[in-house]
Amino acid sequence: MSIATDQEIGLNPIPRTEFVDGFVSHINAIDQVEWLPLEQCGGRVLAEDMTSRYALPSGRTFGGDAVVMKYSAFANGNPTPEQTAAWVKGVDWAFADMGDDVPDEFDCGIRTESVEVLEGGGIRLLGDDPKVSGPESFTEPGSKMQVGDPLASAGTVLTATVLAHLASAGHTVVPVRRKVRVAFIPTGSELVTAGEVLQRGKIPDSNSYMIRQLILDAGCEPIMFPIVTDTKAALADALERARTVADLVLINGGSSKGSEDFNAVLLQRNATYYQHGVKLRPARVAAASVIDGIPHVNLPGPTMAAMVVWQWLVRFAIAKLQGLPTPVRPQALAEIAVEPSGGPKMKPEPKKDAKDGAKDPADAPKPLPDEFMSFYQVKWEDGKLMAYPGRGGHGTPSAFNAIRIAERMGALNKGDQIMVELL
Repeated sequence: MSIATDQEIGLNPIPRTEFVDGFVSHINAIDQVEWLPLEQCGGRVLAEDMTSRYALPSGRTFGGDAVVMKYSAFANGNPTPEQTAAWVKGVDWAFADMGDDVPDEFDCGIRTESVEVLEGGGIRLLGDDPKVSGPESFTEPGSKMQVGDPLASAGTVLTATVLAHLASAGHTVVPVRRKVRVAFIPTGSELVTAGEVLQRGKIPDSNSYMIRQLILDAGCEPIMFPIVTDTKAALADALERARTVADLVLINGGSSKGSEDFNAVLLQRNATYYQHGVKLRPARVAAASVIDGIPHVNLPGPTMAAMVVWQWLVRFAIAKLQGLPTPVRPQALAEIAVEPSGGPKMKPEPKKDAKDGAKDPADAPKPLPDEFMSFYQVKWEDGKLMAYPGRGGHGTPSAFNAIRIAERMGALNKGDQIMVELL
């Protein structure tokens, strides 16, 4: 039996950004809305613009813990110690802790630490020239926010501070977009459930654990399918069932040229969008399609390659389904911390002169090279951000917290500077 060609399996690798843009443009955001208690909304996406139900602050406040007084008492300069000693609490002065509503008759204040309270009920201002703040230091009712003022717009991710902002303005139940439901289908006759006694030739299904956590981290609802064997009928049935319950279908494995690699072919059936192949390694055989309005992604079987596809494609599809903008991660300059295995990279040999006037093949136009995603563990050491290349066995990534996408140009040397995306 001959080995299938790229054309026979529909493999036509295109640049990564072109793949992402084409796929995401065929995905529609979920517009279903749920009204939930605020305490259940962390990480969810706001479905409607929100406005304030309160005028804030509700009272008249001073900026910090203070003793408030009457500004008229300072009309001719600071009162004498004898005068302030005779003051009456509640009449001439009062305590005003941060956030307290200050009665209107008090219109100046001084920090609590600059005042001594006397046994007789009066006070003494400490220091040679105690700083007293006038009426401009008070925040008047409603000066920060009025009823109906905007709070947060639709599409805002409800982080801890946004939740506090909504609560402070009177909201305890808010409209959020329904969670994106993501189905994951592990495939392969060689796969077995992790934890089973591992027979020769079998592979434990570790990807289900990784992808499930990634789905949860993305604020989505995972729908995990059991392992599906490599038969067209079983795979087609699993895909059909997944489309009925999920907003995004991820199928793992079966995307290359093996005799049982059917998944990429199945994703082409009845697809309104289909792309198989990306100029990015180690995920060159990734595929994506849209069938019945549902986006599908075929992640390669090896764990490292599946993680690569999640990082450059799946998370962009999820953001579109959530109605969020294109995700952008912070970048940082890091220094390679260790020499790559195998020693320093080799410098390219100089070109040899072409003989007899023949054109040097090196001068011929070259196709756009594949990119390569690499994983790093970055950490601060002696004031520098150091990058340790990810280690892995059998295609499994080790712990990492940064990635780098670049042209595949060989190993980097210890001390080289690279730009990484922080996860």
